Amino acid sequence: MFFTRNIRLIRKGETDSLRAEYLDLITQLIAMPSFQDKSVEENIRSAVRGLGSSIEKLPGRPADELLLDAGIFQKEASRLTAEATQESDPIVAASMLRQSAAQNQRAEVITRNFALARRS
Repeated sequence: MFFTRNIRLIRKGETDSLRAEYLDLITQLIAMPSFQDKSVEENIRSAVRGLGSSIEKLPGRPADELLLDAGIFQKEASRLTAEATQESDPIVAASMLRQSAAQNQRAEVITRNFALARRS
């Protein structure tokens, strides 16, 4: 569920239709039940990796779009922090705060990568 939520967050900010469809495919694959024949799963994984690799070789996204991704993660972090303060269960609240910290770290990495790319 954690991975699916993160993929959906990235998907919200995705303006490239090919990349958006790829993210939708990944979300659907995560939701699928596992196959009894493990070779089928490995074939699917291999195909998805190949597709992702091909998409990554396409010309890059403009830097301002990458910063939009950072903003999406920051908003999600703020939402999680706000919900955590309202949560009565301390274990659930702590989990939400850890998720919020992870979202903030993702946003920070994107922002740093953007700055490094501009300097290059």
